[in-house]
Amino acid sequence: MAPFMELWRNSTTAIRIGLLLAASEALERESHSLDGMVSGLLEVLHSDDGALRGDTADLLGQIGHPAAVEGLKALLDDPNADIAEIAADSLESIKS
Repeated sequence: MAPFMELWRNSTTAIRIGLLLAASEALERESHSLDGMVSGLLEVLHSDDGALRGDTADLLGQIGHPAAVEGLKALLDDPNADIAEIAADSLESIKS
């Protein structure tokens, strides 16, 4: 998990697209395989980089772990409307 998190924190949007695809495949194979990354991803939600916050919210929604709910709720008030929408969609994914 640590190498993924290091890449994630320091990634460009293009790299995150690849990481999101890898994460999606891992989750298809084992639905709880990324649960151990939730706490680290929650920290990234405080980044100054809006694209990183949005992609992180998306990934947390894909992981679907209930521990992400509070962090995602905080993003509902994000000044960037796109990020708030991604957070709302991710929360919906977790509740489903």
